[in-house]
Amino acid sequence: WIMVFYYFASPVDAYDINMKIEKHAYETYVKYSAYHPEDTKIAEIAQDELDHSRELRKAMLMIA
Repeated sequence: WIMVFYYFASPVDAYDINMKIEKHAYETYVKYSAYHPEDTKIAEIAQDELDHSRELRKAMLMIA
């Protein structure tokens, strides 16, 4: 509920927080992949997180 309120109060900041969360998740998965290269699913998940962070960045630019 807090994030929903935050989207109404300050949409750009809400997108920024989510973008940073997605980017951090991507970086975490990439680090994990360095130690577990056999886990190909993690590479897909990492790419998905990176894609989401880029989409959020574009959304921020559209509403700013």
